Amino acid sequence: MGAFDTVSRATTNHGLHRGSYQCTSEITKKDGTKLKVAYYTGAATGVLTNGETFSYDKNEIESYVVTGLKYVPVKVKTEDYEAFKAAYTVVENGSTLSGGFSEGNLKNYTDLVAEVTENTNGLKTVTQNEDGSFSFAARVNNGTDSGIKDAALKTAENITTTVKEANGSYGEFFRVDLTGEDYGALGADMQAAEWTYYGSDSTYTDPLQSYGTKFASDNWMHKAQGIQLGLTDSLRCKLPAGTDGTGYWTITVYALGYNDYTVKFKVTDANIVKDEEETVDTTALEAAIKSAENLTESDYTAASWSDLCVELKEAKDELAAPHTQSTVDQATEHLNAAIKALVKAETKEETKTDVTKLNAVIEKAEALKQSDYTAESWKNLQTALDAAKKLTDATAEQTVVDQAASDLETAILALVKADTENTGTTDKKKKPAVGTVKTVGQIKYKVTGKNTVTVNKYAKKNITKASIPATVKINGYTFKVTAIADSAFSGCSKLTKVTVGSNVKAIGNKSFYKCTKLTTFTASSTGLNKIGKEAFSGDKKLANITLKTTKLKKSGVGKDAFKNIKKNATFKVPAKKVSDYKAIFKSKGAGKNIKVKKL
Repeated sequence: MGAFDTVSRATTNHGLHRGSYQCTSEITKKDGTKLKVAYYTGAATGVLTNGETFSYDKNEIESYVVTGLKYVPVKVKTEDYEAFKAAYTVVENGSTLSGGFSEGNLKNYTDLVAEVTENTNGLKTVTQNEDGSFSFAARVNNGTDSGIKDAALKTAENITTTVKEANGSYGEFFRVDLTGEDYGALGADMQAAEWTYYGSDSTYTDPLQSYGTKFASDNWMHKAQGIQLGLTDSLRCKLPAGTDGTGYWTITVYALGYNDYTVKFKVTDANIVKDEEETVDTTALEAAIKSAENLTESDYTAASWSDLCVELKEAKDELAAPHTQSTVDQATEHLNAAIKALVKAETKEETKTDVTKLNAVIEKAEALKQSDYTAESWKNLQTALDAAKKLTDATAEQTVVDQAASDLETAILALVKADTENTGTTDKKKKPAVGTVKTVGQIKYKVTGKNTVTVNKYAKKNITKASIPATVKINGYTFKVTAIADSAFSGCSKLTKVTVGSNVKAIGNKSFYKCTKLTTFTASSTGLNKIGKEAFSGDKKLANITLKTTKLKKSGVGKDAFKNIKKNATFKVPAKKVSDYKAIFKSKGAGKNIKVKKL
């Protein structure tokens, strides 16, 4: 049986963008223009399925239609394929997948690539009927592939299930919320949910009935309050005779790129909404509206004020025509929550930045002598120093100031002594041959090509900070630093901080193995595509890892690369890679408690 989801909140008030994650939707304007939406870049701006950008004013809209799910993996016979493409919109392997809108805990996706295989989870087999129509078999629920290129099948984690007390504010007869740290990722990828009712069977062995709901709106996945699911008493959702909805249930969430996620729970009488006559009391709602109207817009940030305005309008609409006590209470709750969530606009005093560390690093840099270092490394230092000096008035954001201090520290560490790059007048003019190993600063480099070198080894094992530059000069010739060799810093027990330049594409096996005091690792290379086996294994204090690359794949990260690093280590990565990289890092030895955040 099917069941309607609860009342759609993909409205012009809450924003149509909230209905575009795993749905196909179409906006029709009053002038007849049709907008087939791929994903949104703002509350009223986005990209169409043909790649064109669009914007709209809600007053221009004639209708908004959700036409169904997108990105359902299918298997079609070769001889039926052309007819199938004529009947349905097909995204072929190698094509781009996109949808959604980044908001709160929810993230859009714009650069995923389809790769459906025989083992894709959720795969449906399509058969052409004699009349030319098509039938779809039941989905495969035990697939091991994600259907997305270079992406492992994900498993939902850190999600809490709550059966809500009877309310009915969305028209549901009972409701279940999925919240927790990772609900946003699952919610943005969610396509459908299946409810199964077992009545009094606590063993979950003999189901009485199943109900299916398909994704429709923000009501399923709120940007801050979780995935909100409900069943309505409707023609498509009738309880078995002699039952009232209490007892044992499961919900299985089907999501793009995920293993099927099933939760078990018990529903009691306190969770079931009952039909009864009631007197609606709007006193609390009126008080909340009055409180909101007494606030001043300029005191708060634009985003939080916009959220308040949305809830205030809904509250006023409910007050003008109250539906039930539950809907009134819900409007009151939402408005009070929006008031509580208001963020004060920053004042000059509040934005004052701490530049103590920055000034200290500037003082350290200014104490150095130009004559002691090579021209290129000194030039890089001066560039970082000039940028840092512009931020000493404490008006910039703290993150900008901290980054400038870090960049200047890196430039200091990367300084090359003037007397270390020349071994004599003869060597100065001779370009090192492939295979040559030279020491520059605290690091030994091995020439690997015409203009490339690899970090071969540390110069001294008691090194405490390693700064690997984008380029290095040897005998007066500039080489790109493209890799870090196997075991390059293995066992450096005093090493605490590592920064890696923009040209490094590979980190070798055991490169930083058992660097037991290493706490911070930063790689600015956007092209890093390999991290070898046990590269950071045994770095028990490694807590902060920043990777700017978007090129890492599961196959490019070696076994146990992050085994036995700090259990709650934080990875900072490009926003579009947070979910994929989290799965990769965990599969390569990082603990289940790591955090992966966007840069």
